Amino acid sequence: MKILTKLSALIAAAAILHLAGCASSPRIAYAKAHSELSPAHRQILLSGKIPGGMAAEGMTKDQVKLAVGSPKRLEQTGTGDVWVYVHERFLDISPADAPGAAYGTGLNAQRNFTETANLGPRPSVRETARVFFRGDRATHVQIGRE
Repeated sequence: MKILTKLSALIAAAAILHLAGCASSPRIAYAKAHSELSPAHRQILLSGKIPGGMAAEGMTKDQVKLAVGSPKRLEQTGTGDVWVYVHERFLDISPADAPGAAYGTGLNAQRNFTETANLGPRPSVRETARVFFRGDRATHVQIGRE
C-alpha cells in the first residue's frame, strides 16, 4: 500500500511540474486560451517563429510581440510600420569543408571524422524578418539575409 501511495504522489508531482512548465510561457498560454486563432497564428505563437509570406496576416502588434519578442529596430513606410527582427545564425561546416583539411596530417589533423577541427571563426549569416503593419494589424512578412 505504501508503494501505491508513493507512486500516486510521484505521478501527481510530475503532472503539476508538467502543467507548470506549459503555463510558464505566456505565448503558449495565450495560444491555448484563444480558440479563435487561425491555425497559422496558433503555430506562430506556439513555435515562437514567424515565417515569411502571409502567415502572420491579421495578427495584432501585441500578438507578434508576444510570439517573437520586441523588434531590433522599427522602420516606417508610406503605408505603416515595419518591425525588423535580426537573428545571427552560425553555419555548420565539417572539417572536410575547410581549406586544406586532411584527416591525419597538417594543422587540421584529426583522429576521426567526428572530432571537430579548430577552424577559427565560424561563418555566420544574419537573417532578417520584416513584419509589415497597416495600423495595428500585420499584412505580411519578408524574410531575407543581410
